[in-house]
Amino acid sequence: MAPNTMDTSILDLYSLFHSDRRYIVPLYQRRYVWSQERQWVPLWQDIIGRADAVLAGGDVRPHFLGTVVLAPFKTSTRDVRANEVIDGQQRLTTLQLFLAAARDLTREIDPDLNKAFNKLTDNDCTQKHQEQRFKVWPTLFDQPGFEHVLLANSAEAVRHWVDGLRIDFQHVPQVALAYLYFSKELNTWLMNGPQTPAARLDALFETLNHHLQLVVIDLGDQDDPQMIFETLNARGEPLQASDLVRNHIFSQAAQAFPVTEVKRLHETYWTAFDQDGGFWREKKSRGRVAREQLSWFLQYLLTFKIGEEIADTQLFGAFKRWWNASYSGAQVEAGLIELRRLGEVYRRIESPDASSQLGILARRLEAVDTSSLHPLLLFLLTDATITPGELGGCLTDLESFVMRRFITNLGPKNYNRLFLTLIQQLQQQDVVTRQAVAAFLLSGEGESVRWPTDTELQHAFLYEPVYRQLRTRGVMTVLEAIDLQLTTGKQEQLLLKQAVSVEHVLPQRWQTHWPAPLARDGVDHPDAWRDRLLHTFGNLTLLTIKLNIDVSNGAYAVKRPQIAEQSALRLNTFFQKQFSWDEDVISERSQTLCDVALQIWPWPAMTSTRTSAAPIGLSTFVTSEATVRAASTLLSVPADSRVILSTDGFQVRLRHWPKQVSYAVRTREDEDLIEVALDVALPAADARRPSFTAALLDVTPVVELDFSEQEVRARSDTGTLGLNIFFPAQTSAERLEQALSHLMTLTSERIYQALGTPSTPPKTASERPARPALEAAVTATRAVLPTTLMFAEEDNLKNRDYRRVFHVDWPIQMHYELTDSKSGVTVALHDELDRQHPRRPMTLPALIEIQELVETTFPGVPLRSTLRDPKKAYMSINLEFPHGTAPDVLAAALLRLVELSATSITEALGQEPGPVESSTPPEDPNVQSRVSRRVAGAC
Repeated sequence: MAPNTMDTSILDLYSLFHSDRRYIVPLYQRRYVWSQERQWVPLWQDIIGRADAVLAGGDVRPHFLGTVVLAPFKTSTRDVRANEVIDGQQRLTTLQLFLAAARDLTREIDPDLNKAFNKLTDNDCTQKHQEQRFKVWPTLFDQPGFEHVLLANSAEAVRHWVDGLRIDFQHVPQVALAYLYFSKELNTWLMNGPQTPAARLDALFETLNHHLQLVVIDLGDQDDPQMIFETLNARGEPLQASDLVRNHIFSQAAQAFPVTEVKRLHETYWTAFDQDGGFWREKKSRGRVAREQLSWFLQYLLTFKIGEEIADTQLFGAFKRWWNASYSGAQVEAGLIELRRLGEVYRRIESPDASSQLGILARRLEAVDTSSLHPLLLFLLTDATITPGELGGCLTDLESFVMRRFITNLGPKNYNRLFLTLIQQLQQQDVVTRQAVAAFLLSGEGESVRWPTDTELQHAFLYEPVYRQLRTRGVMTVLEAIDLQLTTGKQEQLLLKQAVSVEHVLPQRWQTHWPAPLARDGVDHPDAWRDRLLHTFGNLTLLTIKLNIDVSNGAYAVKRPQIAEQSALRLNTFFQKQFSWDEDVISERSQTLCDVALQIWPWPAMTSTRTSAAPIGLSTFVTSEATVRAASTLLSVPADSRVILSTDGFQVRLRHWPKQVSYAVRTREDEDLIEVALDVALPAADARRPSFTAALLDVTPVVELDFSEQEVRARSDTGTLGLNIFFPAQTSAERLEQALSHLMTLTSERIYQALGTPSTPPKTASERPARPALEAAVTATRAVLPTTLMFAEEDNLKNRDYRRVFHVDWPIQMHYELTDSKSGVTVALHDELDRQHPRRPMTLPALIEIQELVETTFPGVPLRSTLRDPKKAYMSINLEFPHGTAPDVLAAALLRLVELSATSITEALGQEPGPVESSTPPEDPNVQSRVSRRVAGAC
């Protein structure tokens, strides 16, 4: 019997799970969402840390794993006693998956211990309902996957099942991934220690028995579970990753040292990191992201230390992996010394001597918004074994690579992965050389990795509209570099500190004060030729803002003397002796500036004579552009469909589809990703837009389910609708083709429906059996149907004996139906969501309430329901009318069913309900009331 008041106890895992007891997760709880970096890794480290302490001997302090809140749950006398999990379902589910992994590994190592682990995962019961054997019974969405994992009895069986799901792009349950993670880590730990696997298992079992604890709160009959759930999950201000890092470091220090030593460590090594208004707390923007300098530093540090790209959301988990591997416990001070050492170098990169080679490189990288080199620079300046001369050569070549690509407009798309690959290969060298770095960068052949040649740089200077391509700041950076290079020992070397602006010598509005260009051989349109050269480097210079305003759009005869007299830049000495200005002069000056640029950013000299210990290059680096192009050749599409190549990938347009609707595979300019997409480029005013909006609402949950290991993003703005599925840039062409094919399978039929176009040819009229009762009911219903509802036109085209009615805010599987059968015509509400569909648990309680309302509203009409039939995959509420029932009565019945159910279902699905209004109001205002009375009479 449940207590009347709340009871709190501290239980170890053995006590929690040893007795026959079920922990049932309610339907309203969210599905299992814990992940490797954020929860599994820390939990594994907590468990195995205590097990290692047991093996080492001595006292082992218990470790607190969290809190679980349980509420009473009524069971029959024959059922296993149970509790409802109010809070802690993620933790309990994870612990069961860990215990199942340990249980399966003990089967061969220690059969006796295997029986003890079985007792922690299985209840001893003979009930007909198999789910009662499980200690934890998760929410509806996770039950099939959880059951499969717990009954598989081996990691190999689970891995084989998961691999099959991945191949077919079927949903991979997160519970299966958790089991496989713990199984892998446990197996590694068991087989790689000085003790035997059996001895290590004994230590693990002792840990579970005595050293891992939870606070268990059992609510009484008088306690309000929902209020307690909301209180426990109230959200406060989230901690930053850098705050979590500090807390992790000094919580470990507190376990290893006395308070005075912890205080010393904090004051000596960490105080500067926390100083308000100091360097480390300054916000720094990179691209569209603004974070504190400390967060950027930690990201770059972990990138080269761990050898992975570290996203912001992964920062703390990655830090713990790195820190715990080398600096936990008594090694805390060594780790803090390492952080300070690396931090000082990072500050040199961010705030260097402006006149040094590193300072000039850092200034230019910031100007062109390229921070992807920071992990590589940190490595070269800290961990790499490299001479000062070789380091200077590496910096020259890295700047040449980046700036040549910037000027030729190739962009930094793959830089994160490219420079991470370079770091990984350099870390394998005993000594880092300039030759090794240059050889790596020269070996790239794709657009996203190659080093532009002298010829390409010359073409960019002479012919490309760089003012538009590189924007003002980019042009200023290049011209400032040229000015600095032109400065000799006879002039002062000055970095520009006063604000300057880019000036077009030949103005953009040249027609006002400048004569028209002269005709010349080979140029059919002189004005177009002038406009082409207008934005090239040869026509651009730097002036102070005031001088720029003064000369403005003036004629060259007015502009030149002021520039020659007022400007102190070496860049502008050209104007002291240049008394005319036309297209030929612009081209001549472009070539002159290009010659200087080739000196600043030279083609690699390869001056080092040292050879690398091993070949270094891009042999394993395949560009995402090449992968996408290869995927287009593998795809099979229906006849009359087209594959259209574009600059960033390819499109697929299916037969009978407008050009605004297509599938696509493409690379992304701003991220190291490939996206597989469904695109609907319809403006907001397009009459077809609502149909496509409803279609995307239908298919999004299905796509999210099957592509559960990828990020899926639905989009809807004024110009486009669509679905994007994101894959890493290294995804193979074969995998991309499979992903696109699967996306087309999941969505194309619904898109055909939104277009009003059949996905298969309709039968001819002679092949269609007549269904006059159904057609009459459809005609009557269409006249009073609310604007939020619409018939599925494909049902008529395919000559089905039913007609579905879709709600614009619902998934396609949730709909109304009119059905013609031998016994009569049925008016129904159908829930055909798959049992694993994330919205299924939301709709069942609403349907039960709706059924009670329908029974009361239609007392004389036979009602058939499948809500409580466990054998039925789908749920439905059916009102059965005999043949001969008037069409307007059937229409009124459907309308009444909509009134009873639409708001509840919409709310259950998490959508805002909208008003129910008729799209075609009856001519007689009393028609609706007469129809309602006829329904009541028929009932």
